[in-house]
Amino acid sequence: MSGEDFEESKPNPAIYHATLKRLNLTPDKAVVIEDSVYGIQVAQSAGITVIGYLETRLPVDQSKADYIESDMVGILSRIKRLEKEGLN
Repeated sequence: MSGEDFEESKPNPAIYHATLKRLNLTPDKAVVIEDSVYGIQVAQSAGITVIGYLETRLPVDQSKADYIESDMVGILSRIKRLEKEGLN
């Protein structure tokens, strides 16, 4: 799914709601990887755990993410830990 599929893009959480519905998932069984302030905010407003993909090129406030990881290896490790814990 893409923001182009929706009339309103982020910060409207419609994309997350539609994706969860299509995947037949509840928010507590999903994880979103985001690097932007709006992306983090919207995913959380949809009730989804957020892993911030550390942005080092530009000043971006990612402090609202549930977790912050600096690379894909760290993100995968975090997802595996969350999976063992049953996610949210």
